[in-house]
Amino acid sequence: MRNDAKLMTTGTTYMTHKEEDNADGLRPEPKDATANTGIADGQLVDPSALQWPSESGMKVVIPVEAMKTAVSRACLAAITGEGQSHITSEIKEMLDFFRSASAEIMGCVRIAATDDGVVFESVISRLQCQHILHDCDGVTIVEKGEICLPATELNAVCSTLLRDSDAVSLSFVPVLQGTEDPIDALLPNGNVEIGAVRGNKVVAKTMVESYPTTVFPTVEFPSAGTVKVVLSGRTAAFRGCHLAIASTIGPILCPDSPLNNVALFDGGDHVVFVGTDSLRCAIVTAKKSDFEKSSDFNVEENGRPIPILIQAEYLKPILSAAADDDVVTISTDKAGEYLYLSCGASSYRITRIEKNIAMRYPDYRRMLTMPIGTVILVDRQDCRIAIEMMRNAHSDNAPLMFFGNEVNLFGMGLTAIQRVVGKFAYKQASEKPLKSETIRLHLDHFCQGIQHMTSEQVKISFCTDETKARVEDGVDPKFLYFMHVMNPGKGYGNSGR
Repeated sequence: MRNDAKLMTTGTTYMTHKEEDNADGLRPEPKDATANTGIADGQLVDPSALQWPSESGMKVVIPVEAMKTAVSRACLAAITGEGQSHITSEIKEMLDFFRSASAEIMGCVRIAATDDGVVFESVISRLQCQHILHDCDGVTIVEKGEICLPATELNAVCSTLLRDSDAVSLSFVPVLQGTEDPIDALLPNGNVEIGAVRGNKVVAKTMVESYPTTVFPTVEFPSAGTVKVVLSGRTAAFRGCHLAIASTIGPILCPDSPLNNVALFDGGDHVVFVGTDSLRCAIVTAKKSDFEKSSDFNVEENGRPIPILIQAEYLKPILSAAADDDVVTISTDKAGEYLYLSCGASSYRITRIEKNIAMRYPDYRRMLTMPIGTVILVDRQDCRIAIEMMRNAHSDNAPLMFFGNEVNLFGMGLTAIQRVVGKFAYKQASEKPLKSETIRLHLDHFCQGIQHMTSEQVKISFCTDETKARVEDGVDPKFLYFMHVMNPGKGYGNSGR
């Protein structure tokens, strides 16, 4: 059993009933853990009253909400594309000829009952996840041990079997290996009985295959004093910035592209969050004073800022799983090899993007200095009505056309809705009129930008050659959105990709 992992956490969190709906579409009502269960107020489930399997190994009892929190956060690595592909370099090098037998291992979550508490972990090449439940979470460890369960099945059990339970019982029932063949290290070594506990009774249970943990990579986290804190604050502060730029980070075919990432730039007294797919760019400026802790992380080479890049496919589920009142902390190690994210009782280690890739990330400052020609103001409500009507006709890709003094939309329907036409006026806020007879913007991209704006008017500034547009809130300039202009009848032209 491995107990060598140093833990970096900032507290203990509990999960409440959140956004997830039940299968019947109804949101669960908050429930009293002691109601109608026979448990006295403040008393935990009595493990000695439960019927445990004979000759079982690890035995733990965990409150159901704590279990759901641990599984949702610790499974993040295992349920990624890489985790579900079940192939890692370590397994390939060690036992390449057993690849088919090891197919289940890397999509698993390791659960270990130790002196430090119950530790949940999952690992892939660039991401390590860990969540720890302590005594204060209501956890009872009857017998120590460790198990390795497939993440998909564990998630399914937590979302169905444990829906209305008070606690979860986990007990490992080993199966004797028939031989000492090394392949046995990659085959199921037993079953884990997962019980749904109400009161002091197991009212339902399921058996899930468990795998040996001998080939499960060790998850190591540094102590808090050995890392540099880059930014620390409440989940809501990070989540708001991330949501505003997330739509601009699309699936990139090249896995090593810097555009797969959320970029953090140091702007002195503020932090700049940037996302781009080369066709549009979103920039959010947040004051450092809005966060609880921050530090100077500005790095430049040849006058070009080098951002901290965080893989978007990892950051999104981490922030989604975090509770609103959790403190999210982003740190780096001294060698600059890893990013560490701590969120309540959860810790994540992300391998940093290589410096030569980070240096290729676009310099956002060039967008801020874009020479401006014509500036117009558009009513956000007029835009919203017209765009929603376009979506009824499934015409998201119809262009937003600026012609004369009007904004025009036209889409051919793909259903019984044959066509949709939208037309509303805009106000010119600059002395320079539009030079082009018609200017087209991608409708869906434009909609994704203005949905994060709140004022009545949207300000659109075209650059002097009218190949790019800067879209911003008419009142609050903290969020900026840049788009390429579409050439007439040709989609994105030379100003695009």
